[in-house]
Amino acid sequence: MQIEQIRNLFLSDRYITIMHCMKRMVERGISDNAIACSIQTGEIIEEYPDDFPYPSCLISGNGLHIVVAMTDETIWLVTAYKSDPEQWDPALKTRRT
Repeated sequence: MQIEQIRNLFLSDRYITIMHCMKRMVERGISDNAIACSIQTGEIIEEYPDDFPYPSCLISGNGLHIVVAMTDETIWLVTAYKSDPEQWDPALKTRRT
């Protein structure tokens, strides 16, 4: 999974925000603009190639984590949350054990 491919699909409006993600964004006070900015400036920090129904990844950017599933033609925004520094290293890229 490549971040550039995710960015290109996002910029081409080839994405779907699933209901779960919409609900979490409202609950957590995360705007559409914050999601866009995080995808454009963030990086993939974890990959989940065996996720069903499509492979997915975790993007970290601007203090947010976004789970994105992807096919060749579409991305799905699965969930989004504000990164918790107690659960992640200071760079918010590696989980604390």
